[in-house]
Amino acid sequence: MHIADGKVLVWCTIPVLHVTIFRGVYSTRSPRHHLQRVYSTRSPHYHLQRGVQYPLSTLPSSEGRDDLESFQLEISGFLKEMACPYSVLISGDIKDRLTKKDDCLKLLLFLSTELQALQILQKKKQKNSQLDKNSEICQEVQAVCDALGVPKSDTSDIPLLLSQVESKVKDILSKVQKNHVGKPLLKVDLSSEQAEKLERINDALCCEYECRRRMLMKRLDVTVQSFGWSDRAKAKTDNIARIYQPKRYALSPKTTVTLAHLLAAREDLSKIIRTSSGISREKTACAINKVSFLSAFVVVKSVNAF
Repeated sequence: MHIADGKVLVWCTIPVLHVTIFRGVYSTRSPRHHLQRVYSTRSPHYHLQRGVQYPLSTLPSSEGRDDLESFQLEISGFLKEMACPYSVLISGDIKDRLTKKDDCLKLLLFLSTELQALQILQKKKQKNSQLDKNSEICQEVQAVCDALGVPKSDTSDIPLLLSQVESKVKDILSKVQKNHVGKPLLKVDLSSEQAEKLERINDALCCEYECRRRMLMKRLDVTVQSFGWSDRAKAKTDNIARIYQPKRYALSPKTTVTLAHLLAAREDLSKIIRTSSGISREKTACAINKVSFLSAFVVVKSVNAF
């Protein structure tokens, strides 16, 4: 198909296309050819909304005129949703819309160009997503290089950068004690399927903990606001805000834990420490705890006295 000086030129090298153009929609093979183009154009999003009403094995033929009229209604409805600029294809008597050669040419032109446009957009989308993914990987690898002190390079070859990182890590490990890093917490090699399952589990846990973090942050805001209800605190509102706001804005409800943290975890992270142990209480004890404990002790003694 070619467009020259506003005219559509078609070279009919396929018998089906020849029949479609010169015999119209009521030819034996025409509906199948049209519908295949319609469903190709619908992909990948249109079929989700309307579904396939004509399986390719049961397409209408010239033997059933009622089926052909239903087929034309299907095409006309589709063309309206796709904002077809040819009014002769979407208006007028339904029986006369695809009986002329020019109308069939217009239909083929519209469906072909729409299909080509969708294919171009899909390829661009895949290309952009691949570039974004590669760019993100490059940023992560470059961050590792910066942390290890690897000399900066203008290359974006990820395998080359990873080989430099591996060499640097081996060089650093050769200068420390043998057990300096420790044994890994995860001692098995993950397959791609296991890694995908762990990613999904981590995503679910991240959503759950994000909800909890938001709740705790809201409770923190309400608690700090309650301190400003008294007249003495109202005079120090600016001082409270100056101290509290920077720390508050540094908190984020979203977690940063990824599968990489699991792979990098060492055995020392699996130790369980009681929150009420002596070491923990030394870091959490304060004057308020002592007053509260003393008050509770007095109350208990008073109750026992009675």
